[in-house]
Amino acid sequence: MKLASERKLRRIRRPDRWYLAGALLILLVVSSVSYQEWVAFQRSAPQVQHGRLVLQQIEQVLSYTKDAETGQRGFVLTGDPQYRQVYDQAITALPQELSNLRASVADDDALRARVSTLDGLISEKLTELKETIALRQSEGFEAALNQVQTNRGKQAMDEIRKVGADLQNEVYQALQQGVRERQEQGSQARLASLFGGVVLFAFLLLATFDIGRATAERDRLIGDLHAANDRTTASRDLLHTTLTSIGDAVIATDAGSRVTFMNGVAEQLTGWKQAEAEGQKLESVFSIVNEETRQPAPNPALKALTEGSITGLANHTVLIARDGGGLSIDDSAAPIRNAEGKVIGAVLVFRDISERRKIEEQTRRLNQDLVRTNQDLQQFAYAASHDLKEPLRTVATCLQLALRDYSGKVLDRQAGELIEVAVAGARRMHDLVDALLEYSRAGEVAEPAVEPVRVDKVVRDAITNLQSAIAETHALVSFGQLPVVTANPLHLAQLFQNLISNALKYRSDRPPCVTVTALEQDKQWMFTVEDNGIGIEPEYQAQIFGIFKRLHGAEYPGTGIGLAICKKIVDRHGGSIWVESEVDKGSRFSFTLPRTASDPLRTQSSAAPGDRA
Repeated sequence: MKLASERKLRRIRRPDRWYLAGALLILLVVSSVSYQEWVAFQRSAPQVQHGRLVLQQIEQVLSYTKDAETGQRGFVLTGDPQYRQVYDQAITALPQELSNLRASVADDDALRARVSTLDGLISEKLTELKETIALRQSEGFEAALNQVQTNRGKQAMDEIRKVGADLQNEVYQALQQGVRERQEQGSQARLASLFGGVVLFAFLLLATFDIGRATAERDRLIGDLHAANDRTTASRDLLHTTLTSIGDAVIATDAGSRVTFMNGVAEQLTGWKQAEAEGQKLESVFSIVNEETRQPAPNPALKALTEGSITGLANHTVLIARDGGGLSIDDSAAPIRNAEGKVIGAVLVFRDISERRKIEEQTRRLNQDLVRTNQDLQQFAYAASHDLKEPLRTVATCLQLALRDYSGKVLDRQAGELIEVAVAGARRMHDLVDALLEYSRAGEVAEPAVEPVRVDKVVRDAITNLQSAIAETHALVSFGQLPVVTANPLHLAQLFQNLISNALKYRSDRPPCVTVTALEQDKQWMFTVEDNGIGIEPEYQAQIFGIFKRLHGAEYPGTGIGLAICKKIVDRHGGSIWVESEVDKGSRFSFTLPRTASDPLRTQSSAAPGDRA
């Protein structure tokens, strides 16, 4: 019923097309005729303008000639230089005006001949004027007056006026002819437009009556079609409501992978509205990449269209939303088939699993932390079983000797020394336990513990804490421009204090000179603490960051834990630490921290208060 009504409706609409085509044809013919008349009308415009220009130039030439004669007569009669000035201005301007006039009539033989005659007469007149003025200047008024009374100048001027008037009359007649032609062409254009309008009106009137006869039939068929559409719409709305109510995101496409439907969840996850996405290619609306490689992932809906089978998403797939954000998704796509079994589209159902992936990632990180903690515990157990047992073994041995050799006797000097060794071993054990506890607490960097830190302030605090050692060694500690970084402020202060303290401890015979600098790199800051101390031999530069790794034995105090703490702090902040050194020339300890703070806060290079200059 619906298809039959649509076919009848198309047949009724066909006369509309023919009438429209006829109206357009009439309009095209009328427009063409009017355009031709308008072109002819516009073509005559330059001719009229040229005629007016020539008349103006002729009048200008005659005017300057009259001015020259007027100036000549005034000068002859009075000898006043003002009249001579009028004459000079006129004869100066005449050559250019004559040149312009000759150029304007160059294409007209008759006018060119008349202008040539006028040019000759003017030249003759100017010669007569020049001679008269010369006589007035050299021989006086009487000589010049006799020259004027010969009437030679008057005759030349009469000829100039006559030729000029004839030339103006001829140009004026041509100008009038051009104006009449423009008027005729304008009338023809208006007549053609009027006739075309009448024909077009009659045609449209006929079309209106003809189309009106079909209106009732078309309205009836449209009513039938609307009824059929209402039934189809009801079925479609039921399906739409069902898909919209689903908690998962749903996208449907046609056979060309163009989006035909999106429910609210799909709009929310993709960032596309139904109206915007409809008709777009699915790849533009539903863009997915691999979570790890960020390379485009296979689209399951396209596979369902080509293979005609249900297809699931690959693991670790990320949907790139319209605003550039990404979220983890999963689920599948299936083909849509018509009654004949032909694939006419695909339906894609997916859901947001970002929270699940976040939990999985947190679990993975916790496992990594657990592994790292276990490694720390293993290292602690190794230290406890090795280094902590050694002082206890010393204490036990010494006490056993004292008990065996001096049991029941009065202790002498040797017994006292043995006891002192035992006490020293106990103290050593105490120091090692404290150092291990300090190491175990170092580098515990959690999110709430980090904040933007001004490194220049941290270095100043470290210098203040070491002021006694700096004054005792007459050291100079300075720093350059330092940035702001995101870090644990206490651990960062401990890091700089340990490095500066080491530089003061392992000094040479020269007064210590320690410099702290920062270098901005691509995604991180590199900090350097450089000294002029005793240096480190190359074979030991890698192992000094290990726990209890000391190179100088009892010669220098310490437990060998300081650089291990530095490395642990830097590692937990996502950086790395290393040393470059030459024996007897000094060491350069460098470490990196990620650039997670704002632009660097520039500070002036300065030395610690009270440092040696």
